[in-house]
Amino acid sequence: MADFQASTRLKGDHVLGYHLFAPSKLKHPRLLVLVHGRQTTPEAIIRLFAPIARTCGIALLAPDFSDFRFKGYQQLRGSSGKNAAATALDTLARLQSNYLGLDEQRFDLFGFSAGAQFAHRFALALPNRTARLIVAAAGWYTDLSCDRSFPHGLGRYRAHLKQFLQIPTLLLVGERDCCKTDQSLRRSPDLDARQGEDRVSRARNWLEQIEQQSAAYGLPCKARLAILPNTGHSLHEAIALGGLEIAALKHLLADRDAGAGEWTQRQRHSLN
Repeated sequence: MADFQASTRLKGDHVLGYHLFAPSKLKHPRLLVLVHGRQTTPEAIIRLFAPIARTCGIALLAPDFSDFRFKGYQQLRGSSGKNAAATALDTLARLQSNYLGLDEQRFDLFGFSAGAQFAHRFALALPNRTARLIVAAAGWYTDLSCDRSFPHGLGRYRAHLKQFLQIPTLLLVGERDCCKTDQSLRRSPDLDARQGEDRVSRARNWLEQIEQQSAAYGLPCKARLAILPNTGHSLHEAIALGGLEIAALKHLLADRDAGAGEWTQRQRHSLN
């Protein structure tokens, strides 16, 4: 079993740090990328997911966007350009997937808080790279129904919407993550009117947008929302009390037959 911290040098002088966890026996064909928020660290998010990932044979990669060169990562930006954070992760995920012998074409993507903002915007920008998407407690969302410039609206990624809608997506938010005086939540009269005044309302609003856009394209809706019990805006609380990692892992396993490969019915029951 490998569990270590390292960094990868990208184009120019840019370096993206990361934490990698690889169980001794890999059973899942893709990498699961975990994107931290502003109040969490890549090391912490890896350690919270490691026990269940070890049991299920899933490799975890947590990029570190805390460096000043990736300020604005939740909107995919970095000091080298408007897509710098997305490009950095795309490169890193491909390298690590190759290193571990996993699918290099696509990976599963999870983000919490600011990391959830990054995750859903990455999937909009690069839907061909995103196999399954888990968006947990995002502060605000890219509006799928308006023509505003990205990240407020789809902007340059409007042509990607149909492919994005075909990504199986799980939205997660704590039932107590509804404080309208939360100083960490981005607020404005326009944003509140469009998306809601708290994270629960905004998650429900975004699910409705996905449902509406899927119907417009004649597609089945591939997204669903789960409200985590006894949970506020805390990743530790979401896992300890809300069962976030169980919901996330079930979503990752949903497209696998009960008897396929290494996934046995007993292992599935172990997630309940």
